[in-house]
Amino acid sequence: MRRLSQLERVVEPFLWYFRLFVIIPVIFSLLSTFALFILGSHEILLGLGIQFRNYGDSTIYIKTLGYIITGIDLYLIGIILLLFALGIYELFISKIDAGLARDRATDVSLMQAQSLDQLKDKLLKTIVMALVVTFFKQLIAFSVKTPLDLLYLAAAILIIAISTYLMYRVSSEAHH
Repeated sequence: MRRLSQLERVVEPFLWYFRLFVIIPVIFSLLSTFALFILGSHEILLGLGIQFRNYGDSTIYIKTLGYIITGIDLYLIGIILLLFALGIYELFISKIDAGLARDRATDVSLMQAQSLDQLKDKLLKTIVMALVVTFFKQLIAFSVKTPLDLLYLAAAILIIAISTYLMYRVSSEAHH
């Protein structure tokens, strides 16, 4: 028994401090978030630039909208990475004191994930929103050539609507 106790005294602190390596994905997630926000802003500026250079040309609207939707998509992916960074930092390293003070003042918490399951739930919702935005971007360039194309389009929209509804319903039931 004495030997196991000595082993525990050596191994357990090592395991406890090893969790601090989680800071590596936190740092890279934050760097990626910053990069994606810059790229998203660049895409939107490109779209607005095209629109202003060709003001009055109605054929440019679709191209401008494509740039703007791409920018929004990049922002959403950046938000996914930001939520991931905040979540794993709070779950494995420490609660964010600045966030706790703000949450007490406003009664709203940006990161209410108390477990990996709650973090996965938040990430899943944001990922689904990014996929919906990507689908919308593809929809802009979609052209209906046959009645079957129109049926496929309607089915895709219905599937997205149903899956989004079910996801939020299951999520709200799990949290209540």
